[in-house]
Amino acid sequence: MECKYHPDTSASWYCQRCDVPFCMDCMPDTSDTPRCTLCRSYLTPLGISDSISPFWLKLGHFFVYPVAPPLLITAIVASLLFAYFFDPEKISILVLPFFIFWSAFLTKVMFSVMEYTAYGNLDAPNWKKMMSLENGWMFLKLMGMMIIIFAGLYKLASFSFVLTIALALFVVVAYPAMNMILCMDKSMWSALNPARILYVMAAIGGSYWILFAIMVMFYLTIGFGNDYLLNNLPFSVALPLTQFFTLYVSFAMYHMFGYVIYQYHFELDFSVHRRTLHQNVKSHGKHTSELTSLDAKETRTGTITEAEIFIQEGRYNEAEAILIDALKNNDQDNQIYDLLYKLFALQGKSELMVKLCEKHLDVLIAQRSGNLMRMHYLQTVNQAPDYVPKDPAVIHQLIKLLNRKDDVKQALKLLNHLKKHHIDYAGLADACFVFGKYLTEKLNKREEAAKIIRWGINVADGELKEAMQNYVRLLI
Repeated sequence: MECKYHPDTSASWYCQRCDVPFCMDCMPDTSDTPRCTLCRSYLTPLGISDSISPFWLKLGHFFVYPVAPPLLITAIVASLLFAYFFDPEKISILVLPFFIFWSAFLTKVMFSVMEYTAYGNLDAPNWKKMMSLENGWMFLKLMGMMIIIFAGLYKLASFSFVLTIALALFVVVAYPAMNMILCMDKSMWSALNPARILYVMAAIGGSYWILFAIMVMFYLTIGFGNDYLLNNLPFSVALPLTQFFTLYVSFAMYHMFGYVIYQYHFELDFSVHRRTLHQNVKSHGKHTSELTSLDAKETRTGTITEAEIFIQEGRYNEAEAILIDALKNNDQDNQIYDLLYKLFALQGKSELMVKLCEKHLDVLIAQRSGNLMRMHYLQTVNQAPDYVPKDPAVIHQLIKLLNRKDDVKQALKLLNHLKKHHIDYAGLADACFVFGKYLTEKLNKREEAAKIIRWGINVADGELKEAMQNYVRLLI
């Protein structure tokens, strides 16, 4: 879906009421779910993949990526060792165990690169990550997967040549998806599951064929490059150089596979590192507003950022869970409340919105944040029209704050509730006096104001009662 106002840009938001798609550039500096510029309704998120620079525009980055010291040193050392063990003049019985170890280690490094990138890290993994045994069995899983595929092709060849060719072509086309599934699911059987493979290909969509074409380009680059080196250089020099070139291009290719997982993580239902994603979208993606500072309030900001992106991706349950946990740890943070209000409004959860407002109003009274009290009360009433706070002191304070022409109806509702359910409340007379003055000063309804203030005089005493009596005399 293309943006209505920027036809060359994919949409990230959609207004169901106006049937209008918007891109990130239409919503500058948006940190939460934005509203339609036409009808002010909350927009529906369309995922975030189109907010990330597409992988086919990052080829330059992929080819520069293996120059990072950990990968470059690994490629050089592995190439020299390979050349030493496979030198025809020095070849020995150690070749086979070395080849197995060499293949296992390098496969592990490639999957470390893919996995690290898939979580949203655009730099190279450090030595600790590369040497970690977290994905140490990937070589065996990949080897087992290849053995099963070749065994299946061999068996199928005796039955039908056409089916064998069809299966072989499917395996070739599905190779990127199979690697990505192995990275995401850590399961050989999942990577061999045709339904899972087709799901990943469909989730990526037409871009998968671009990925496949680029993968073919990578392998052709390796083939032609190695052929050139072997034909134009002495074998002793060409052997390590071909291995180095193969590893260099392979690291770039697996980095690309990881980047595709990262770009389409919403569609693939893969959880990335949220704060890293937020930084990348702003610094490397199509939305280029300044990065949020994460220094002094790193943990809090990380939580807020994570929730914001969950909301943008439409993962409302996950956003709700993380925000509620954050609120338990700090019930004074108004930004957490603000995101929860928007989240509950998006989902139509009026009961939860009322409970949240009930808690938040107590916090705001302690913080003496009158404007926020008024705003969030009206926002909640918009979702739950019958809502009235339980605490009479909160109701009293809201009556004082609802001092605009458009607020009078809500203030009257609160006053009537106070008179009906909290007749013994000490501030009832003052509430009547405040509202009466609003009727006079904002709407010039002097008779109605006098009637309400007279009622309040019956429950007033002292100086307040005298002031109310004097005010009524002025009205008559």
